Amino acid sequence: MKHNRFAEIDEYDIAILDINLQGFNVKAVAEAIAARAVLFCFLSGYASGRVPDQFRGKPVLHKRASSK
Repeated sequence: MKHNRFAEIDEYDIAILDINLQGFNVKAVAEAIAARAVLFCFLSGYASGRVPDQFRGKPVLHKRASSK
């Protein structure tokens, strides 16, 4: 999958991963980034319970909810 390819080879200092972006599950991308020892956190509009099990200790930034 192309998302994993970018996670595995692109150069970056930190990553912010949306837990569920238009139905795409970020678990495989998080695993690829973790394997490279790159710092990352999650972004979510949901409760922290949606963080993949092996990443439960990672920080989660919460999106603001809007009725618009």
